[in-house]
Amino acid sequence: MPPESGVPARIVRFATFEVDLQAREVRKGGLKLRLYGQPFEILAMLLAQPGELVSREQLRERLWPTDTFVDFDHGVNTAINRLREALGDSADNPRFIETLPRRGYRFIAPVESNASAAHFSPAMNSTVLEGIDHGSWEDQRSARDFQNFGDAVQRLEKVLTGDCARIAGGCPR
Repeated sequence: MPPESGVPARIVRFATFEVDLQAREVRKGGLKLRLYGQPFEILAMLLAQPGELVSREQLRERLWPTDTFVDFDHGVNTAINRLREALGDSADNPRFIETLPRRGYRFIAPVESNASAAHFSPAMNSTVLEGIDHGSWEDQRSARDFQNFGDAVQRLEKVLTGDCARIAGGCPR
């Protein structure tokens, strides 16, 4: 769903993924994935209009300038395959990216977005940050430190939860 303020979404979430369109980062469960260049551009285009067709022509116009001569079909197919691999998706049984043969692609998973000025995991309580003025370098650094701390806490929580699951009886609640 698009943000209500009219400001373009910066953070987009689907399944266990979180995409920061401004920082050009993709995270899965809080861990940064290696997804750059054309595969990221395609993901951004698909997330900009979930459920709608992104034509192969639109991809060509965005990814390759008019004076560039490439094997377009091979380039798009390679970028889509890399994107699907990063997301753990499949063309045969798609969860995220549906192929519309000879037409283009469509993002089919439910998407949640916001126009946040900073990246924060949904598990973190963003009310702690209400007093931060994101305009100054020092405050931006504080926000990044808080984000990194929050990411570390989430990873630790996953490790501990996994360790407790291996112990007979699980973790006490």
